[in-house]
Formats: sequence, C-alpha cells, structure tokens
Amino acid sequence: PQMYPSAAIDDNGNIAVVVRTDNEVSVEWYNSSGSQLGSTTRIDSGNGNTKNEVSVAMTAAGTVVTWTESGTEIYGQLYNASRVAVGGNFHVNTTTTGTQTQSSVGMDSTGAFVVSWTSTQGGTSDIFAQRFSSTAAKVGSEFQVNTTSTDAQVASSVAVDSTGAFLIAWQSNLQDGSGTGIYVRQYQADGFAGLYEQRVNTTTSNAQSAPSVAFSGSQAVVLWSGNGTGDSSGVFAQRFT
Repeated sequence: PQMYPSAAIDDNGNIAVVVRTDNEVSVEWYNSSGSQLGSTTRIDSGNGNTKNEVSVAMTAAGTVVTWTESGTEIYGQLYNASRVAVGGNFHVNTTTTGTQTQSSVGMDSTGAFVVSWTSTQGGTSDIFAQRFSSTAAKVGSEFQVNTTSTDAQVASSVAVDSTGAFLIAWQSNLQDGSGTGIYVRQYQADGFAGLYEQRVNTTTSNAQSAPSVAFSGSQAVVLWSGNGTGDSSGVFAQRFT
C-alpha cells in the first residue's frame, strides 16, 4: 500500500510528492502543468527497516525529504535542482538516546534547510531541530526548541522563508491549562531565537492539536484542529505579522 503522502511546491509551480510503499520511500516530481518529470525515484537505502512519517520541502534550489526509520531515528535525502541526489541518506538527529520521530522539514531559496522532530532524549517528549547547509552538512548542533518541558511537546511543523529565517510550531500538553495547546517560536537565519515560545491559540479549553505552519518572513499563519469559537472540533488558524 501507498501511505503517508507529503507534497511540496516551488516558486515555479513544480511539485514533489513523496509516499511510503511497503517500507520504501519514493519521490515523484511534476512540472507546473502536472506532467511527471522523470521516473519515480526510490529515496531510502533499501535496508528493509520500517519507514514512516515522511516530510518534504522544495524550492527552486532542490528538494529534501525526511522520514522516521525503525520508529526511533530521523533520516533524510537531499536532491539538487536537477533532481539528482546529493550524497546518500543522512542521519538527522545526533543524539540517539530515546526515540526521534515526527520530523518536519523546510527549505530556503539557496537549498539550506531545517528539520524539526519530537525527541525523548531527555526522558520526556520535546521538540528538537537541526540546521543544514545546501549540501546537507549539519550547521551547528541540534537544539531544543521548547523552553517549557513539563509534560509532552510533540507534532512540530517547521517553515523556512527564502532568507533562511524559520518558524517552528508544536503541540504542548497542559501548558495552556487545559488539554493540549499550540505554541510557536521564531528564529533568524543564523539560528538565533527569541527568548520565549508564544502560545498561538486564544481558546484554551479542551484540546488544540496537530499544528501546521507557513512563513514568509514578514507574515506567518498557523493552523490546527480542536476546540474553538463556534466549533468544538474544528480547524482554526491564526495569522502573525
């Protein structure tokens, strides 16, 4: 079966679609008219390990795909603008203590990218991230995103603007006083962050979960599902400028 699809589009309208099929991760590219570019390309190394939770980002500079392998580690593969692999599969997380799951990836206009994920390396679920260059070399060390680590922080979503600045949103348990809430933190292109995370949802009763974020540098929007004004189980959004 084909499972866990993820798609990305660049500024020219080209599309990358990634799916998992029987523990294989594959990518297909399409032009702005919907015609496939080349053939379906297998991404993973073929080691037979379980793969799931795929994520893809794409700009005119290239495409990057990440996934969870064996339920414990995050791996990725980078492709250049010609859809040619840049090196082989790379290990995203440096720390291997605990489990590393639920990756999300975003790319800037130069092909540099950021990966965020859920890690239990400290004994609880926290959000970590790693910056990468346009050749998939790690830039600095992996870092913890959430400043509040009580209970569980999971399900991150990262968006990177054209300059390399990025925004990471995630779901935090009991931090807003009731169920789960949505929090966000903004970073400059050099990885410098503001001091504090920020709550996104205004309605705090019951649960708000599963965030998704888009970011252009001057504006951002975060979407999530859960309880809110007019719907106890709806989809809500908040804009930031």
